[in-house]
Amino acid sequence: MEGKINISKVDSDENNLENSKSKLTQKKRLDLNDLLERMKVKKSRDLKNNIVLLSTVTIILIITAITVLIYS
Repeated sequence: MEGKINISKVDSDENNLENSKSKLTQKKRLDLNDLLERMKVKKSRDLKNNIVLLSTVTIILIITAITVLIYS
């Protein structure tokens, strides 16, 4: 029995390979709505980061100004 190949197993492996390729190509295709949703999420995330950064810098400047006024 050595050297014999189970034909049904080879066919099922080829079908599995084709199915996985089609799933990969489906996942690679982007929908415009998905892209727009990603941009909205990215924009809101960037806005939050900018607000946090601006607030931090403002607080540091206020603390520095108060410290300079007190000790001068």
